[in-house]
Amino acid sequence: MTILVFNMRITNFLLLIFSSICLTAQDTLQLMHYNLLNYRNSTTQCTGSTNDPSLKDANLKVLFKEIKADIITCNEIGANIVNASRILDNALNTDGINHYDQAQYSNNGFSSLTNMLFYNKNKFTLYGQDIIYKDLDQIDLVRVIDVYKLYLNSGVKNGDTVRLHVVVAHLKAGNTSNDQIERDKMTMALMDYLLQQKERYNYIFSGDFNVQSSSEKAYQNLINHSTVSIRFYDPVDAPGNWNNNNNYANLHTQSTRSSSSNVCFSSGGMDDRYDFTLASDEIVKGSLGLKLITGSYKAYGNDGGRFNSDINGLTNKALPQNILDALYQTSDHIPVLLQLSVFPKSNFVRKDPGSILSVPSIFDLSISIQSNMPYAELEYHLINIYGQIVSEGTATLSSSGRFNLNTENLNGGYYYLTLTENGQYKENFKLLKLTDHK
Repeated sequence: MTILVFNMRITNFLLLIFSSICLTAQDTLQLMHYNLLNYRNSTTQCTGSTNDPSLKDANLKVLFKEIKADIITCNEIGANIVNASRILDNALNTDGINHYDQAQYSNNGFSSLTNMLFYNKNKFTLYGQDIIYKDLDQIDLVRVIDVYKLYLNSGVKNGDTVRLHVVVAHLKAGNTSNDQIERDKMTMALMDYLLQQKERYNYIFSGDFNVQSSSEKAYQNLINHSTVSIRFYDPVDAPGNWNNNNNYANLHTQSTRSSSSNVCFSSGGMDDRYDFTLASDEIVKGSLGLKLITGSYKAYGNDGGRFNSDINGLTNKALPQNILDALYQTSDHIPVLLQLSVFPKSNFVRKDPGSILSVPSIFDLSISIQSNMPYAELEYHLINIYGQIVSEGTATLSSSGRFNLNTENLNGGYYYLTLTENGQYKENFKLLKLTDHK
């Protein structure tokens, strides 16, 4: 499994520090995932007339204004570096709205279709991207898997950086055994990537998974991995055979049309759960500053009565008719929505009340770490305001449970320190270095 890494230079640092925008304990973040059905990508069936990009932009503008998402992830954007910018300019930053930005283009010739992430730059900063493009045998994946790394700007202001890593993938379509094998390879590559990470973060995994059942191996790799700590969780906890099953009618995301003379759009009505947003354990439990809001997951526009029917049928009262029509005209998929609550890390519940680690909130030449566990093995990661690890390593605590971390060469400013004792007792601290000594 191979990863490409983009390093972002974070500009406007002082602007973020002194920004008046500040998330509180009650703030809510809206996440949206959407398969855009060959957005500005021409195929034999999807052409400028059957999949008019101008009409798509107009309908996306309607949907984005209605949903007001803070993070928008997409599949099926045509593989041209300008296409995401067209969404940004024509559907997001319009009519006085100017707070959206986009991630970097990452396809690099792997597919005619790409993923993308758009985000509210008033709330988030994108500080990095990883690209997973090889399976475990070092063979190219069908499509790349993108990992977008963000932190909350409010954390910059109060020294309590909350990070969210958003994974986006478009798994192989089709129902043959070979198609399932390719999907298996893709999710295994992702889980191997997670195993290699030195630090755990809040993770979201969104995408068109193209699975028909929770028993498919590609899906089981995500929710039932042998390493429990990296597993993803379905916010609605709805395992089963989703395909053409009325018991899951409220979760189906494809197709918006029961029948269609337009060959670009799949027909058959709403009977597949292809689109997902899964959450890591940290988000489910709220252990790292973000928590899943129970009941917020929804297949947008699906009132549960759409089984094998059009999304914009007159009996659908879930949304206004113009919104339903926009869903019908934009794609044969509908978006998936999820909400997260934000709260200060000072509200965190200790994982082990008997393991007490103390660190002064202000430091200078060194950070003095004190524990009630003499000779414990300590793993530490010190992260600067840019989200970069500036010091990391392992140490054995003294007989008095003390360890001093040298910080003489660090710049003054806020830092985020993660400590793990004996591989299991984890603590997070926000610290301020007063002066520079370089």
